[in-house]
Amino acid sequence: MAKEKSAAILTLKKPGVMSKRGRKSIADWLRQQASFLLKHGDQYSKTRFTARYLYR
Repeated sequence: MAKEKSAAILTLKKPGVMSKRGRKSIADWLRQQASFLLKHGDQYSKTRFTARYLYR
């Protein structure tokens, strides 16, 4: 049996202590990233793509 490979990994840091507004903001950002991936995925790097949600 072939070993499964990961095509994507998502890590959320301390989601249990985020505010509802904070979680919604990240969810909105993820939807935006997903939409761009579907529309323009062929323009991404052929090796690895890293996106970061930065906040203050």
